[in-house]
Amino acid sequence: MDLIHFQTVSNLDKFCVNHLEFQQAFSGIQRCMNKSLFYREAVGSLLLGDGGMGKTSVCNAIMKSMPSYVDKTDRYEKTIIPAFYASIPSPATIKSVAGCLLTQLNDPAPYIGTADSLTKRLSNLLTLCETKLVFLDEMHHLFNISNSLQSVNKNVRDWIKTLTKNTHISFCLVGLKEFEPIVTSDLELGRRFLNKFYLNPLLPGTEQQQGSLNLFLGEIDQQMLKRTGVASKPALNNHLLTLQIYAATQGNPAFIMSLIKETLLMCLESGDKVLTRQYLGEAWQTGMTSKTNLTPTNPFEMREGELAKYIRGIA
Repeated sequence: MDLIHFQTVSNLDKFCVNHLEFQQAFSGIQRCMNKSLFYREAVGSLLLGDGGMGKTSVCNAIMKSMPSYVDKTDRYEKTIIPAFYASIPSPATIKSVAGCLLTQLNDPAPYIGTADSLTKRLSNLLTLCETKLVFLDEMHHLFNISNSLQSVNKNVRDWIKTLTKNTHISFCLVGLKEFEPIVTSDLELGRRFLNKFYLNPLLPGTEQQQGSLNLFLGEIDQQMLKRTGVASKPALNNHLLTLQIYAATQGNPAFIMSLIKETLLMCLESGDKVLTRQYLGEAWQTGMTSKTNLTPTNPFEMREGELAKYIRGIA
């Protein structure tokens, strides 16, 4: 087994494709953060999408643009953490959420103390670290439907409302679209998170007008040649190939990248420098896109008319 091939394929993990909804979320969340610096109340946001749509990638891209650093003067040295990401634990309690946030701020004992003392430490550290933006992932843990946890989760939601009010920091709740109505049903919480950004499946266009999936695949094409030296033939954003990839992945970016990486690995292991439709078909046959596949047989062996039937759901 030649490990150099794995290393080569890993180069596809080192870039992020900026499609339209990704850019809208990236810019919109930063806009909420900047509003919070000046408005009377902090401006929060929701980042919503199914698994694999790129929510974590958006968070990472924003945090990369706002890196932490050490501020040194003659009198002191402190760590500045402009933005950070944390997952809401389950079960969500005030202590568990506060401890999770304190961990990201390098508190030496993030879970030791009462809920009140942890909250005070957290507020102080957020100020000292000059934090402007906090991502809270797994937001569904705030809305556990179990009767035994409803009151606890309401306490955490109320705590988050108070925290955003007192710190003037922009919070972004990250999660599945299905939880949006639950957030907005809580009027006070919904008022603080009016700004919503969605990440939906990438769609193929027509031969006359490219869709978001065509543009996404075109960027991957360029990056693959640049970073691995392998060219695709035909181009990944070729109309038929785009339809085939959509039929295999339903436009889910995570499944698209997994399929292309496996295809690239097969190509390299065969000693080839040209990635073809055949390699994509072989990667599909591994079953790696079985959860998203729209066709009963290999889509990379189908023509446009047959694919269209399955894509439209009328086969």
